[in-house]
Amino acid sequence: MQQVLSSKSRRIACALGVAVCASFARAPSAQAQDNAAVAEVLFEQGRKAFEAKDYAAACGKFAESLRIEPTLGTKLNLAACESQRGRVATAWGLFRSVEQQLQPGDARYPYASNSAKELLPRVPYVVLKLKPGAPADIQVRLGEITVRAATIGEKLPIDPGKHELIVSASGYQDRAIPIELAVGQTLEVPVEVGPPAPTQAAAVQPGAGGAKAGGGKAAAPDRTMVWVLGGVAVTATVAASVFGALTLKEKSTGDTECPGRHQCTQAGADALDRARSFRLASNIGWGVAALGLGGATYFWLKTRPASTPDHTAQRSLGLGVRLDPADASLQVRGSF
Repeated sequence: MQQVLSSKSRRIACALGVAVCASFARAPSAQAQDNAAVAEVLFEQGRKAFEAKDYAAACGKFAESLRIEPTLGTKLNLAACESQRGRVATAWGLFRSVEQQLQPGDARYPYASNSAKELLPRVPYVVLKLKPGAPADIQVRLGEITVRAATIGEKLPIDPGKHELIVSASGYQDRAIPIELAVGQTLEVPVEVGPPAPTQAAAVQPGAGGAKAGGGKAAAPDRTMVWVLGGVAVTATVAASVFGALTLKEKSTGDTECPGRHQCTQAGADALDRARSFRLASNIGWGVAALGLGGATYFWLKTRPASTPDHTAQRSLGLGVRLDPADASLQVRGSF
């Protein structure tokens, strides 16, 4: 059974019933002495938490003590703590690091070496497998670890449990890959980048829907303009039709009251004047309707997906308007 290592002015590493003593040289500067004092306090707090089996708190104290004052005794305690709370890959790495830094004759060496060997069969591994055509600068992040293309494919020791891999590359959106590892498991994970970034997507499909780069954002305003201009065209068409009907009515009255150039009643003359005014209003209405319809058609064409990159260039639109008091028509010609 593993036991946490205690420390006073010197830290005592205890493993398998063997007491190991190590001396630590303190830096002469006041700052170094302050750091050593803080590290000592954190170490003692970690030891107490370990004895209380509060491994999460103990590992945090040991890790911070190690950061402030890196010593093999603290690292050995952190390794034992991580092992107790099930982070076998982290613990194995720490034991191996201590083993590599100690001389075989050091009394702590057997404890570090044997602990690393005992943990090794329990260490899970993940093997990243690149899919064909992966970008050269692809990389995978796992917490604080970044795996680049050159090392993808190697067995990577990872603590058991749930993790999330973040795959990234220039010009592509990040892709998150959730994984879960059991003790001693080796898991192969296919790795591929996410979809192209928005600017790249626009470059791959130029002119899609007649929109510019970032056309997804431009499509909504274009559709709004279709409805607005379409509404203007419909309203102007109704008004032009009404004024056209009034024109015909007043002209008919004027023709009845004025059979000849010099034979016209006052009522007939007034009717002809009103007919001319209504005809002008009708012509204006038809003109506005033509413009509204043309604008709505233009924006409608912009929102349509193009079957080929140069399809937008093949679209054309022609408007023809014929107006007179007795007849009026609007013609639309084009290729879509």
